[in-house]
Amino acid sequence: MAPHLYGADLKPELIALGDELFRDASLLPRATQFIAPADVLDGRVKFVHATAVFHLFEWTAQDRVAGRVARLLRRRRRWGAAGGRKGRAE
Repeated sequence: MAPHLYGADLKPELIALGDELFRDASLLPRATQFIAPADVLDGRVKFVHATAVFHLFEWTAQDRVAGRVARLLRRRRRWGAAGGRKGRAE
């Protein structure tokens, strides 16, 4: 399964911080699995999992983020996207 997993971030140093925080650097070969920017995968991704991402953007920008995620997905059948975030009433 690991050869089919990819991660992307705007800044490679954030990936290194995640490795340090979660102590999981040995689980995936980082040189080939993590890329920035993500546009090299446009139209090639079968499934996107984006948990705790959209809340990082203002409400008006979340629409653009959703569009960016949609561009990653294949233009054929059998694709999906999932994610989640806890919220609270204001």
